[in-house]
Order: sequence, then structure tokens, then C-alpha cells
Amino acid sequence: MARCGGPGLVLCLTVWNGVFLSSATHQQAKKVFRVTVKEETPYIFQTPGASEGPNNFQGLLIDILHRVSKILDVQFSLNHVGDNAFGERSDDGSWTGMIGELQRNESDIAAGPLTVTADRARIVDFSQPFSNMGLRILMKRPDATPTSSDQVALFVLPFSVGVWIIILVTVAGLYILVYLNRRFNPREKPFTNEGSYDYECSLALHEKMCTSNAGWFLSTTSKVFAVTSLTVYTAQLTSILVQSSTSDKQYLPVVTFAGLISHPDINYSCINKSFACAYFENSVQPMEKIIEFNLKLGNNTRYNNIDTATRDLRGGSTTKQHALIIESDFAYYLASREPCDLIVVGEELGDLSHSFACRPGLSICRDLDVAMLTLKSTGELGRLREKWLSGVCGKYSEMSSPYAHAYKYTTDRIKNVNNERTVKSFAIPLVLVYSGVVISILIMLWEIYRPKSKEVRMFRIEYHDRSDGIEIESGSGNDVIK
Repeated sequence: MARCGGPGLVLCLTVWNGVFLSSATHQQAKKVFRVTVKEETPYIFQTPGASEGPNNFQGLLIDILHRVSKILDVQFSLNHVGDNAFGERSDDGSWTGMIGELQRNESDIAAGPLTVTADRARIVDFSQPFSNMGLRILMKRPDATPTSSDQVALFVLPFSVGVWIIILVTVAGLYILVYLNRRFNPREKPFTNEGSYDYECSLALHEKMCTSNAGWFLSTTSKVFAVTSLTVYTAQLTSILVQSSTSDKQYLPVVTFAGLISHPDINYSCINKSFACAYFENSVQPMEKIIEFNLKLGNNTRYNNIDTATRDLRGGSTTKQHALIIESDFAYYLASREPCDLIVVGEELGDLSHSFACRPGLSICRDLDVAMLTLKSTGELGRLREKWLSGVCGKYSEMSSPYAHAYKYTTDRIKNVNNERTVKSFAIPLVLVYSGVVISILIMLWEIYRPKSKEVRMFRIEYHDRSDGIEIESGSGNDVIK
């Protein structure tokens, strides 16, 4: 290895000095672009604990700009936008926010979660997007502990609503028939206690308490119906309990936007002046128009910032659950942070892009296109998104799948609710009880009207016998019957 010493020292110093001056000259030759930024976690935000200033920013876009500067061999000078706005068109045609600074030549590039829109594209140039996304639903993660309402619902789920109604109507009808049989059937015992006559031949007592054939048949039919119904109910409830204990799925009210609009117990909202609210206002699709209508209702408040919205998500009212419709990147970031009580559901709705905006006429926008395509082709952009949109509560690659919830959650409050006994599957107990009821009614009518017909015939026979022995004598103006 060559060594610097003696006469060669002057030569070595000359070489080192030349390298230093060349490097300094190269640094001074790098073109510097003015970049206006807007703080928005996780894209750009101040480093926690550091003093405020452009040198203390961090986030997804800071890492992207750092790599772009190396690819393009340029420098970026960061400054926070003055009015803390992305950019909206005023009535006089001027623009606010970052778009306004580009329009007034106060900045060269705008960096932030800036949505590409047609109105903005008429004023500034946009680069290749660093993020393509849609809208997702952010909700509070369900509690693994079953609530009291779930426990109550568990015991009514073995039968459908129709079956429960039929059971109640059948039981009431049986008690009415027992009462009518005790009241009007002459073959039943005479009442010994007027206040308790309707219990002497009840459904729960032995058939011997009923002295009539109709009463005995009603009692037997009732018991058969009770046993078969209880058997079916017990088998179905056991099946529910076994499946519930072996399944690790938790109840989630909705998993799609269609389910959201049909769920009456969820209030959903969006961030005011966000792409989510604007998307529903401009869309002409039927489902989106329904969501827009509901967003304008009093219960579905539009929030001014994410902090307020997430606070309501976590601590909503006990009767109404809240849901926030938000850009998917923000949803992933919030759900991945502690305390791990938020979840992202729903398919991606809409199509939006976040890109760098450039002042018209500058070649830097085309250079940014080359840099962004390079980062995408090498997978570097995907790694950066995974880094900043993931957290201790979830990975971006997992949450970004619209079916990520399918293996952990179910929209059925009890997993086998679709296996509940319907009227059709409850046919055997119904056939037994109503066949018995029809037969009991026929027997009861026979026992009620048969003695009356006998009494009429006996009366006619007795009257005829008596009329044959009647003699009438006339005398002193009075008729005498002998």
C-alpha cells in the first residue's frame, strides 16, 4: 500500500485536498427544491421529543423523499404549509394550502397525503402515486367476553321466531281446550272448588284427574308435545354450545359497506372535508347515495379530526356502536397502534391516489415519476409502506386484505344461527299435537252433545207414556185431569 511520508507528503495532501474540494463542489452543485409539507401521521410528523422544525420530520414520505434524493441526486428543503391545508379553490379562483403555494410559486413540490383530483390536476402537475387506496370501515374491535345480551340470546336461538310463536299459541290453545272441556263436558267431575276448577285436569297432572275421554286425550297430547319439543330444544341447544365452545370466531356486526347501511344499531361518519365525505357526495351509485343520505342525518356526525373520531369509536354509547369511513392507509395505521382495540373491515370502496404535486413547468415531476417507478420495481416502496403502516397490533400486509377478518370474526351473533329449527324442521311435534287436538275436539263435542240428545229422546218417550193415561172430565165448568 502506498504510504505518505517525506517528499510524498505534499503529493498526498494535494490529492486529499482535491477530493474534498470536489465533494464540496458536488454538494453545492446539487439542485435544491422547495418542498411544502403538511403534517399528517403516518406520512409526515414531528419526531416525538424533538424541537419543532423541518429537520425533525419523520414518516413514510420523509423516507421516500430521502431515497428519491439519492436516485435523482437532488436536495429537498422542507417547510410546513402556512395555513395547514391541502388546498381548496376559493370563490375568486385562487387556491389555499399547498396547492396555493405551488400556484403562487412559493414552493416547487407539495408532499403529503394529497389526493389527486380533476380540479387540482388543472392547476398543478402530479407525479406517479406513492399510494393507491380506497375507503375502509374502522370499528371498535369486538370483545371476546360474551355480553349479557349474547347469553340471553343463546337460549332462544335453538328455535326460530316462527317456532316460538307456534309453541306459545299451541300451549295457550291447549289450556283453553282443557278449560272448555272442564266447563262444558258433562262427563267431567263436578266442581268442588269454583276458584280452581280449571286446574283439576291441567296439562301437568296425571290423566286420571280427567274423567272424560276428551280430557284424557288432551292431557296425553300435551305431554307428548312437551316431551318432543323439549327433546328437540335440548339437542339444538347442545349443538350450539358445542360449536360455540370449539369456535374461536367472535361476533362482528358488519364486514361490508352493504351490511353497514342495513345495520340499524351502528352510527357511521367520516372526517369533514376528507376524500371519504367528498366521494359519497359526488358518487351516483345507489349504495353510495344511501350512505350519503345517512351521513347527513343528525346521528351521523362529521368529525373535524381523526382524534375526536377515534375517541368516539373507542368509547361510544352503550346502545349505539360507531363506525368511521376513512381512507384505508389511515385505517391501517390506527388499527395497528395500541391499545389494539380497533379493526378494519369492509371491501375497499372507491379509487383514490396520493401523489406528489409539482409546480407546472418544472421537470422535477417527470424525474419524480422515474424515481417512484424505480422504488416500486425494486419493492422498496412496499417495504416502506409495511414499515410505517404496521404496528404491534397488526401488519399492513394482513390488514390490507379485505378478507382478513373472515377467519376470526363472523356476522352471526351465534355461529350456528343458520341451523336453528324452523317451522318446517319442527313438523313432527306439530303434527302430533294438532292431530291430538283435532281428535280431542271431536271427542269433546261427542261427549257434550250425545247426553243432550239422549235426554231429548227420554223426555219424548216419557211424555208419550204419560199422555196415554190422561183422562179429562168436564163438570161444573171446570176441567179435571185424572
